[in-house]
Amino acid sequence: MLKKITIKNFATIDSLEIDFRGGLNVLSGETGAGKSIIIESINFLFGKTRGNDIVRTGEKEGSVSAVFYPDGDPESAGKKELSAVLEESGISGADDWFSESTGIIIKRTVTEAGKSRYFINNEQVNKNIPERISENLVKIFGQNDRRFLIDPASQLAFLDEFAGNHELLASAAKLYAGIKDIEKERELLNKRKEEASRIKTINSYIVSDVEKLEIKSKNDDDVLKEELKRLENINSIKEYIFSSIDLIENEETGIIKNLNRLVSGLSKLSGVDPAFKDKEALSNAENAKILLEDVLLSLEKHSVFELDEGRLNEIRSRLDGIIGIENKYGVSGLEELLSVYDKAKNELTGISGMDDRISGLDEEHAVLKAEFLKISVRLREKRKTSAAMLEKEIERELLYLGIKPVFRIELASGEFDGGFSETGLDDCLFMFSANPGEAPRSLSKVASGGELSRISLCILKILNKKKDTATFVFDEIDAGIGGDVANFVGDALKSISAANQVILITHLAQVSSFADRHFFVYKEVMEGKTFTRIKELSPFERIAETARMLSGDAGGEAAAKHAKEILRRRGIIV
Repeated sequence: MLKKITIKNFATIDSLEIDFRGGLNVLSGETGAGKSIIIESINFLFGKTRGNDIVRTGEKEGSVSAVFYPDGDPESAGKKELSAVLEESGISGADDWFSESTGIIIKRTVTEAGKSRYFINNEQVNKNIPERISENLVKIFGQNDRRFLIDPASQLAFLDEFAGNHELLASAAKLYAGIKDIEKERELLNKRKEEASRIKTINSYIVSDVEKLEIKSKNDDDVLKEELKRLENINSIKEYIFSSIDLIENEETGIIKNLNRLVSGLSKLSGVDPAFKDKEALSNAENAKILLEDVLLSLEKHSVFELDEGRLNEIRSRLDGIIGIENKYGVSGLEELLSVYDKAKNELTGISGMDDRISGLDEEHAVLKAEFLKISVRLREKRKTSAAMLEKEIERELLYLGIKPVFRIELASGEFDGGFSETGLDDCLFMFSANPGEAPRSLSKVASGGELSRISLCILKILNKKKDTATFVFDEIDAGIGGDVANFVGDALKSISAANQVILITHLAQVSSFADRHFFVYKEVMEGKTFTRIKELSPFERIAETARMLSGDAGGEAAAKHAKEILRRRGIIV
């Protein structure tokens, strides 16, 4: 229940505080007085409007805050959902806000630059939190909202509400989301598979061609080129080797033979010249001889090979093969060719992997579909049973008008593949006839605005026999009606307010006369500035306002007399 709303520096309101109570609260006033600002402030509070250009001229910041107190069944779906959101958001005291002493305070501020902040119980929160709990606290019905009754989806929602299908619908919605996710992934994989299949042939050729080359590393071509160079130059290599060996060990002129003479001479010199004995010349000469002998040994080992014509041809063939495949696929070098190979092989492997994943998704889809169909059958059974009950209750309510209306609910069940939805497989259509003897037809084709108002209020009256958390706010839902229909609307709203708090903006005296509290909205101009004001009317003051609503003249004797009669019938005055 909305206990209090405080509005500061909002449009034409400088400071306004309204204390509401349970039952039917009515707001009236002349056209342009600012009645709609109350609705706008509630929408603003819950983030349904952006808040640009609403700060009162000359002020830095505007704000709207509201205090909600518990009302209704603690075990209702609305309260459970509300508690879950508050607890999930970590709001302090979320567990016990339903106590009379705590309540929940929601506030939104906005600067003149349009920057907003949201608070719950004085804790700053993200915008999405007030948005998520708004429907559990306040449900607003505008002047044209009765038209939503002709929408088949809304009609099905009404029937499900009456049937108490909340848990089944939650299960169906969860399964629906899972199925849609699978179908989306499956569609994407099939597209990728189709694209991959188009290049499957060329990828197969790439993989086959490269694997035939038996490449072990990206450096294979360099290794082969080095071996080819050696084999192609084998005669020159041998010539250089034997020439070097001869230079080292020739019997007459070889370097080693001369080094032996050098070592011998230096040894003799150190023996006859003590001054030379400590020099390093002899040691260096001996070391040079050893190193040269190592060079000779290496050359002799390297000289032991012959030309292998078979190996030479094999290397030439392999290099020609590598170069040919590189040219075929437009790459430069073995490293780039291997990169192309890896990509092709991965894509071929990916097609196989996609087939496995698609097969897995098909299995998951079948399981979820079977569960969804079970839920849909249970929903259909409950809807059929509840439709018959709702038809009778709506007809019973409409009998108030002195006619015998016919109201029927048609349910059509579709096939899963024909277009399932998160509400199952059923379509719903409300059928209506206000004239005896005429067959009922679609509500959208036969019901007038007044009839839609009556039927929508009948449904709300029926659905809200159990109290819930939400406050109902009606913004001139009675526009365009009068007479007996207006009395019916007022009576229906009064009945609804016994279960849920109702706040109604109206211009009809017949409807306002049913109010438990009547607030008057008016404008006041002071020092060239306009201010919106509101006051709760006393029973005596309600006579003048009711007279004004009846005739436009609050002081007219006839209107005042009529107003007294209406209010007396309602027990407002004696």
